[in-house]
Amino acid sequence: VKESTAKKVMGVLDIYGFEIFQAKMTLKLEQEEYISEGIPWTSIDYFNNKIICDLIEKNNGILSMLDEECIRPGKVSDKTFLEKLNTHCSSHPHYQSKVMKKFSRDPSLDRDSFRLVHYAGSVTYNVNGFIDKNNDNLHRNVSQAMYTSGNPLLQFLFIEGNPKLSTRKRPVTSGSQFKKSVAKLMVNLLAKTPNYIRCIKPNDKQIPEDYDVSIVRHQIQYLGLLENVRVRRAGFAFRQTYAKILYRYKMLSMATWPRWEGDAKAGVQEMIESLPIDPSKYAFGKTKLFIRNPRTLFNMEEWRRMRLDDLATEIQATFKGFYLRKWQRTNFLSLRFATIALQRFCRGWKARVVVKAMLYEKKCTWAQGIITKFFYGWKARKLYRALKYEKQCTIAQGVIRKYYFGWQARKLARALREEKRRLLAVGIIRKYFFGWQARKLARDLREKKRRRLAANVIRTYFFGWQARKLARALRIERKRNNAATIIRAYFIGWKIRKIYRKKFPSIAAPKVYRFLRLALNYRFLSTVIDELPSESPIEKSWPSCGPMFEEVSNQLKEMHHVWRCARFRHRISPSQRKIYSEKLLASQLFNSKKEYYTKTVGVPFRGDYCGLGKHPLWKTVTKGYDKDKEVHWADTVIKLHRGNGKGVPRILAVTGAAVIILDPKTLDLKYRIPLHELTALSFSPYNDTVCVIQFRVDKTLPHLKKGDFLIQTHHIIELATKITLVLKELSIPNDGSIVKIANRFPINFYGKSFNATFIKAQQTLVDAVTKKKRSQLEIYI
Repeated sequence: VKESTAKKVMGVLDIYGFEIFQAKMTLKLEQEEYISEGIPWTSIDYFNNKIICDLIEKNNGILSMLDEECIRPGKVSDKTFLEKLNTHCSSHPHYQSKVMKKFSRDPSLDRDSFRLVHYAGSVTYNVNGFIDKNNDNLHRNVSQAMYTSGNPLLQFLFIEGNPKLSTRKRPVTSGSQFKKSVAKLMVNLLAKTPNYIRCIKPNDKQIPEDYDVSIVRHQIQYLGLLENVRVRRAGFAFRQTYAKILYRYKMLSMATWPRWEGDAKAGVQEMIESLPIDPSKYAFGKTKLFIRNPRTLFNMEEWRRMRLDDLATEIQATFKGFYLRKWQRTNFLSLRFATIALQRFCRGWKARVVVKAMLYEKKCTWAQGIITKFFYGWKARKLYRALKYEKQCTIAQGVIRKYYFGWQARKLARALREEKRRLLAVGIIRKYFFGWQARKLARDLREKKRRRLAANVIRTYFFGWQARKLARALRIERKRNNAATIIRAYFIGWKIRKIYRKKFPSIAAPKVYRFLRLALNYRFLSTVIDELPSESPIEKSWPSCGPMFEEVSNQLKEMHHVWRCARFRHRISPSQRKIYSEKLLASQLFNSKKEYYTKTVGVPFRGDYCGLGKHPLWKTVTKGYDKDKEVHWADTVIKLHRGNGKGVPRILAVTGAAVIILDPKTLDLKYRIPLHELTALSFSPYNDTVCVIQFRVDKTLPHLKKGDFLIQTHHIIELATKITLVLKELSIPNDGSIVKIANRFPINFYGKSFNATFIKAQQTLVDAVTKKKRSQLEIYI
């Protein structure tokens, strides 16, 4: 192995003030490398400080104009330099000065200053002393005097005093020296492989355990760490050319070991695909392999180390076998034959010893078996005799127990028969006694019944006689009154005819009749006009009349009701007409069907109770759904959990196309179910506020796989009315009314069907309580 003459050098350079340059250069080079290698990459934006560097360093930059001002003939001052900057740089977006109209009233900017807007913030520069400091005039004789000194340090510092390098050119300015030194530094950096260490000060007080958030945040922003972190997270931690990767890790695959004849990229692909590495952890570029996670690289190094150990073991085994076969063949064979003979004799001796021991053990085992048999036989016979005696005792004891229990049973039977005879005698005596009492009571009741019947018959006959007597008297009196009325009428008629016979012709009677008829009609209509009811459509009163005008009065009453209804409709506004139409629809749906409806008759419908349509996040929630922007009804409801029955607050909204359920705190969308998926709105007939919103069953759709919704709100009547109106507007067909009212109906949870039953609780409940029992769901209200 030849010793290499090249040496590695490590240097430390503090480049405070150039952190942004190296951070942006790193980001730019890394992203350009991904693009050039064909790796899929989303570019991450970062601030490019090149525009600031061009403003300072380029030919028409600030340093160039400062050098021009220093060598310009005539009167030169710091103010003329500032005027020149204002003339050439006022249009630059990162240059600010007092002469600019936008910053003329900025108190932080002095008239002798200008400001540059850097990446991390704005920096103000005062031009006083710029010209003098930039000239840096050091007379040649001073430099030559310092160079002639015998001190090597002075000669190095004043190299321009060397007579061999003497020139008559104007000395370079400080700005030019700065640009040259920065250029040399960049050349040196680009020739090396830099590794950057970023230091962050926690505070300006230089004390431990004091963390100033504003100072640390400013340093993070200034150093560009956020862009670096985003690039590192999205990028790859390690990259290397295919040749180097294959040279180092080719032993990890049998296909690439010991040598690979084809393309290096194909060999790396073959090697990587044979390893247990997730394909998302690496990527193949045009010339390099990119590994995302350092852990993957560590695993590859560990596998390489283990594989090198195996290869070293194989090499050692091969070499040792070759060495023994080539150089020690004679000694090895003699040792091998001797070892085999010695092992054969040892195994024979050991086998004979074992056989002798087994024969002795077999004899002992045979004798032990015979002794054991005789012992177990004696023990079994002894146990048999004991069991036989115990069985005889048990039989004798059973016979004695049978005789004793038989005697006890006969004694108890005699006692029971005697008690039964006594009870039977008592029962017979009680029957005879109760029978005598019943017959006596029956005779008394029959006697009372006959007496009451006789009294009723006597009263009936007496009242009948009285009624017939009164009826005869009334008939006689009626006849007398009729006769008197007829006689009076005839007499008045005769008298009138006698008086007015000469004044009226023969046709006067019909005219008088018509006159009287018109007079009665006039009096009837005047009474109706004077006693007309109010114009309210719900007023039911009407002036009374005689039987002569009953039919006309009914017709007038109907005409008056139609007229005042039409007058009321013309008088109300379109918004009121909409409210009354909604109330009419609610009455058609729930009147005389649900007890809770009577409480909501006088309460007006408001629609959007929580102001959801005016909420700033509502447009974000309904983005992409134009019909959902119109809110027909919205309120905070209690949604009952399908599993445990607990209630959670949710916002339920009915829009122009869907039913939407939102989180009341963050307004996050929980469910959006189109109205054409709605199948029924189920209610109980009782005085409760529970509604079951039922949808079509479909496990493939995420918004339908959980099943129906069980909610509770005080505005269920308005909710059902609004949904019915929206369905009519959308022309969605449904079989009959979508509102179902029953105390028992099917319900679907997670694709399973339950029979929901409403049950009135014995005590008053604030919220409904649900209980599951197999396929039954009980809702206590």
